[in-house]
Amino acid sequence: MRARHRSAFGLLAALSLAACTQDGGNVDTTCVDSTGCRSDALCVQARCYATEGVDHDGDGIPSHLEDVLGTDRDRADTDDDGLDDGLELIYRPRDRVLEAPDSDGDGQPDAVESATKDADGDGVPDQEDRCNDVPGCPGRRDELCNDVDDDDDGQVDEAFPDKGLPCRLGEGACAADGTVVCSPDGKELLCDATPGVAADETCNGVDDDCDGAVDEDFPTLGEACSAGDGPCRVDGVLACDDAGAVACDAVARPGEGETCNDVDDDCDGTVDEGF
Repeated sequence: MRARHRSAFGLLAALSLAACTQDGGNVDTTCVDSTGCRSDALCVQARCYATEGVDHDGDGIPSHLEDVLGTDRDRADTDDDGLDDGLELIYRPRDRVLEAPDSDGDGQPDAVESATKDADGDGVPDQEDRCNDVPGCPGRRDELCNDVDDDDDGQVDEAFPDKGLPCRLGEGACAADGTVVCSPDGKELLCDATPGVAADETCNGVDDDCDGAVDEDFPTLGEACSAGDGPCRVDGVLACDDAGAVACDAVARPGEGETCNDVDDDCDGTVDEGF
């Protein structure tokens, strides 16, 4: 059963029919939105039209306005989708504005394009197909990441907000900076950085083999150690040296001349030698 109309008027896609609140301005004169028309008229496509009129097909839209809107004055359901033309619009009571949605942005309101029929057989319903009489012509589609406005909403790649942000790939010495870009198939985002090549791990405070761990092949790092004997001794810890190996970071104090005092003054491991 076809849904019957309950609203008062419809309008052409992307235009508003605003009931004018100002007096002055004869019917069929030019107007801008809701101004310039008499209080009993609507501004449609920059001209004033009377709100009262015969509704031949009973869809709630006066026939003279259907001629302006592009719907069929003799068919309540122009696109045969089960909804009367008057139902396929949006009414904003506060502003007294009626709008006709145009899902595919082709300049024809949904009231004249079916949501179930596919005139050109391309798999896209007429109401979502920007050119429903041309087979293969792309209609409204899901947005891809390809620098193209695939869904015809005036925005490009808006479904991929991270596009263009900085990114990094790889661990440690292999890490490389890049930019987030579209994947070849346009379905996802990728980082265009090229990571470096892993090398053997050396003791240098760097993740040379790019496994996320630093100097993991040198488990004694940080352990206590010392350099020198006797009064020359200095404590330290095991650390990486300039050659990439592990060594004690302590440096022994220089020895002094040996004296007879029960102390290894010259730090040679012998006490009071020579006395």
